[in-house]
Formats: sequence, C-alpha cells, structure tokens
Amino acid sequence: DKHAKTVYVNSPMAEMLGYTEDEMTGKHLFEFMGEKYVETAKENLQHQEAGISEQLDFEFLRKDGSRVNAILVTRPLTDGKGNYDGSIAGIIDVTERKQAETALQESEEKYRSLLESTEDSIYLVDRECKYLFMNKQHFRRFMMMVVDSIDGRSYEEFHSQAETKEFRGKVNEVITTGKSDRYVYESQRDGGVYLRTLTPVKDPQGRITAVTVVSKDITEIMCAKEELRRSHRELLIEHERRKLLAGRLIELLEKDRRQTAMELHDQVGQTLTSLKSDIEMIQGKLKPEQADLTAFTASAQKGAVQAMRDIKTISRGLRPATMDALGLVSSLRELLNDVQQHADLRIHFFTHGFSGRLVPEKELGTYRIAQEGLNNIVKHAKAENVFVNLIKKGKNIELSVEDDGVGFDVETALRVGKKALTLGLLIMQERALQLGGEFNVDSRIGKGSRLMVEIPI
Repeated sequence: DKHAKTVYVNSPMAEMLGYTEDEMTGKHLFEFMGEKYVETAKENLQHQEAGISEQLDFEFLRKDGSRVNAILVTRPLTDGKGNYDGSIAGIIDVTERKQAETALQESEEKYRSLLESTEDSIYLVDRECKYLFMNKQHFRRFMMMVVDSIDGRSYEEFHSQAETKEFRGKVNEVITTGKSDRYVYESQRDGGVYLRTLTPVKDPQGRITAVTVVSKDITEIMCAKEELRRSHRELLIEHERRKLLAGRLIELLEKDRRQTAMELHDQVGQTLTSLKSDIEMIQGKLKPEQADLTAFTASAQKGAVQAMRDIKTISRGLRPATMDALGLVSSLRELLNDVQQHADLRIHFFTHGFSGRLVPEKELGTYRIAQEGLNNIVKHAKAENVFVNLIKKGKNIELSVEDDGVGFDVETALRVGKKALTLGLLIMQERALQLGGEFNVDSRIGKGSRLMVEIPI
C-alpha cells in the first residue's frame, strides 16, 4: 500500500525469501531489505507517489539471513480518483548472475593485474593491425601515457614500412591458419631484440577477429648468447693453439729421446765396449801371482757388461731400435718381453690385422701410449696379469691394456690429482688427442683397470 506494507505476495516471492505468503503479508516491505537499500526504497516510494515507475538493482534478505540480489521493478497504483494508492512490484532473482558477474570481474581484475605487472609488452590488434588494447609496458615502449587513447591507431604509426609489412604477414598467417606463431624480431626503433608470440582470438561463433601479441625483451639474452659464442670461438682458437703447442712439444720430446738414445748407443755404448775390450786385454797380460788384480779386473769387466746392458735398456726405452726397422707390432712385443722380465707380471699379447707398416707418428704414438700404460701398471696396479690387445679394424687402430690389479676411482683420481697416476693418464690422453683419436679409461677399486684407445689410421 502507500505506506509500503505488503497487501499481497505471490508464492514465488515468498519461496524466494524462504517465507510463506501469510508470513509476509501485512509486514512492512523494508523488513525484507538489506539495510543499505532502505534509504533507496524510501526514495523510490516518493517517486511512486509522484507517479514515476522505476527499475532498480536491489538486495533482499532471506528468512535464514542470506542475501538475494534482485532487480526491482515498481509501478505506482491509483484509486478511482487518480490518487496514489500503493505500488505493484516485480522482483527478479539475479543472485547467480550477480555472483557470476562478480567472479568475472574479479577474474578480469586478476588478469589485468597480471597483464600490467609483467615486463612483457602485450597488445591486441585486429585484422587491419589496428590496436584494440595494449598494456602499460607497451605504452611505455612507445613513450605514451596510459591515459592516451589508442582508438584508431595502428601498428604502422610506430614502425617502419619493412617492419609493418613483416608484421602484417605474420598476423594474416595466424588469422588464416588459426595457429599461433613465434619468432624473433629486432626493432629498428629502439634496437631491442624481442621474442614475439602471436595467438588468434575467436568470437563466440569461433571466428578469428583479432590477434594477441606477447613481446618479450630478450636483448640481454641475445647479447649473452653472442658473448658466449665469442667466448666459444676464442676457446676453440686457444684449444687449437694448445693442441699445436702440445704436438710440437711431443715432437721435440721424441726428437730429443731419439737423439739421446743414439748418443747412448753410439757414443757411450762404444766407449763401454772399448772399456770392456781394454779390461779383457789387461786380464790377458796379468801373471798368475797377480790374482788380486785379476779379481779387480773381473769385477770391472762385469760392471762394464752390466753398464752396456743398462745403456741398451735405457736406449730402447727412449727410442726402440726396432721401431724404424720392423714397426709397431715388433716393437711392442719387445717392450712387453722387457717389462715381463723385469716385473712380476704375466703379460698376454694379442694382435690382429697388421700386415704392413703405418704412418710413423701413428706407430710411435700408439707405442708410447702402451708404454705409459704399462708403466702405470708396474708402479700402481699390484697386478698379476696384463692383457694387451692391438687390432687393426677397418680404418682404425684399437689398443687396449687391461690388468687385474687393485684398480682406482677415475673421477676421484682426476679430481684430487694424484701426481704420478694423473700425469700418466693425461699424457696418454694427450697422445691420443694429437693423433686424432679417443682415449678412455675404466677402473673400479678392487676390479682392475682397462684403458682403451682408438686412433684413425
């Protein structure tokens, strides 16, 4: 009525608020409203008295205290004389829609917050490459204020013709194929390098109407990559220089070894031979009563013979005489026999495929690796058996030296740097590298060791 008391309530209205029709009839309408809407209702009542119909967003209270979001439509009623006599109200429950709108608004706020908090430029363009949206980061790239309008402004206003042509082509491709695209772009305007991702945007009917662009500044990353490439090039150059230097050092070392071996054999060896002959001559001229001198000369002769043997062994270690004459297999067999005679080892040698000679540096390098491997076994392995395999397979030489000794942890040895063992491994590795080959060593504590070398012929 005109005092806002309910005269009639239909069942949907009563059910909506959790009352019966009788419970609501005769009560003041304000009792069923949220407090902040009472003043609005009073104003609406005044409007009704003035004969004005209205539609308002309203909030009602259910009997259980929960709230109902509603649209309130009111129209004034008059008596037979045209005087205001009350109102008729239609109420539509829009709680679910309101909740959905609120959730959507919160989602949009979170999405916008995400768009504005990122360091990436994010913008939306239509088929004509006109801007529909851009985040704050993109505004800043263009030196624009966020309050500036982008209505009607297009990509070509901020980029060169070549850049615009390329961008249009990318946008058209995304719209045509319906697939996202990603590419690296270098800006002519600020010199930055950006990773662009273009994604199609569809309307409710599934038609592509726009393209979202996410542009990530990767200038520092690209600079870092270029610096890394430069460093890599320098390292390769330095590696080649080091390899060349190491090769030269090995060459000089072999030259010195060969010369020293020849000098020992030719000069010291000849001197010892002459000394032995002189002692024998002196022995032949001694008289029976000079027995004490005979003992001294016999001892001297024995020493000379032993020195000659030592010189021969040292000379062979420095440069095996058989290498130049007979080649790798014979030299290696002689080395193994010498090691077996002087060390408490059983050496098992197997060779296959060597019918001719190889390039001298390949033969000598392979021999030196085997020699160093055997030296390591004698010094550190405490082994009983050694297995040496030398095979010519296809275009490669395959050498393996295996023992049944105490073994060692390869990683720990290299990391800690045990001098003798580590140096031996590094020397063998460098030899293989200089020959263009590969060197590997496998060992476990208590399980022996095995080194493997593969060298291209």
